[in-house]
Amino acid sequence: MGIETKYLVGQGYDGAASMSGIFNGTQAHIRTKHPMALYIHCSSHCLNLAISFSCKIPDIRNCMGTMQTVCNFFSYPKRSNVLLGTITKLLPDEKSFKLKKFCPTRWVERHDAVILYYELQPAIISALEDISLWKDTDTSSAANQLLASIHQFKFQISMMILVKLFSISVSLSKFLQTENVDLENALSFAENTQATLKDIRLNADKEFNELFKSIEKICSTLEIAVCVPRISCRQTHRNNVDVDTPESYYRVAVFIPFLDNFIEQLHNRFLEHRSILMSFDCLIPKPNCKVTKDIEDQFKLLLETYKDILNDDILNEYSCCAELKLWHNSFEYQAQCSQQSKITVTDLFFQCNSEMYTIISKLLQIFITLPVTTASGERSFSTLRRIKTYLRNTTGQNRLNGLSMLNIHRDIIITPEEIVNEMGKTSNKRLALHL
Repeated sequence: MGIETKYLVGQGYDGAASMSGIFNGTQAHIRTKHPMALYIHCSSHCLNLAISFSCKIPDIRNCMGTMQTVCNFFSYPKRSNVLLGTITKLLPDEKSFKLKKFCPTRWVERHDAVILYYELQPAIISALEDISLWKDTDTSSAANQLLASIHQFKFQISMMILVKLFSISVSLSKFLQTENVDLENALSFAENTQATLKDIRLNADKEFNELFKSIEKICSTLEIAVCVPRISCRQTHRNNVDVDTPESYYRVAVFIPFLDNFIEQLHNRFLEHRSILMSFDCLIPKPNCKVTKDIEDQFKLLLETYKDILNDDILNEYSCCAELKLWHNSFEYQAQCSQQSKITVTDLFFQCNSEMYTIISKLLQIFITLPVTTASGERSFSTLRRIKTYLRNTTGQNRLNGLSMLNIHRDIIITPEEIVNEMGKTSNKRLALHL
């Protein structure tokens, strides 16, 4: 492929043992030949794992299971038509007319699925009530069972907790799947999300009180009794919280544990990313911050790690440290002249004069090259799955590559005149299209 593997500085995968194993994983085998290729756990997968682990609280898990069953129930055409009719009748301003399935791997889809279910719940209940009157025994009994599950207060309060917290994390989930995300920006967004959740945790009583009042209004409309589950002294699989009110029970038994788990998981899952960021932190100028000995030591460690890539004739300790000080001083001077907001590492790289700051420019290039997520690569796999269907099973490799590139880079506009001109330049009219 013509790729110079000596410049391999990063590798990103999900957390599967076959990929991330420290002894026999793919990343371990690659690092034996290319020691500079840091393994970075995909940030999107880290967020997915954090949310997945947090949702193991019984009430939250059961709530999501019920919503998933409802989505599967309405996946049949006859039932979905009933749901479509109730949405059109009860929610005329609603733009979505179909529930989203709970994808087991893409948690951003689960964010949207939970929020969409909450918005369509009145129409869902009405549709289930209509279907429960059908003569088909299996379908009507399944609808009645779903109605019984939905009309439980613990389902409604768990759904509201999910909607509240998923509304905060959905932005991070979508951001981590965008292109050109650098490590510092991703961690900054994750820490901002974590800080927002911590603020909610500090004001848990007030936040949950507002949420509880809103769910009480919904329950009064649906005629659902606001109550505390039965408490048993011998029960081991249920939170037997000794409280007087339903609000206190669900705040202590569901809301706070779910919030604490989410915050803790976000912190733990991104620890490795923070350690990598700390090693490159010396390259990022900060206002009113001088180059200290610790910053110089970090910089020297980077020089030692990537000395094979830097490959500079004047690579010595004094000249490199002098370049680092000049780099920091230049941004301190710019900050005094203009009150510019914080810029990303990618912006730093493009602002860096590679002729004046040779070493800094190369290290910044390495930094922004480190893979943050594998979302772009996985989207390419999804494209291949959509293109190479059963009917295209005999498609050749060249044609498959061409169709995939056309689909992946569909933002590039190709005019018919350009195709005709290219075909006119060759005698072979079966032209292989390469972008």
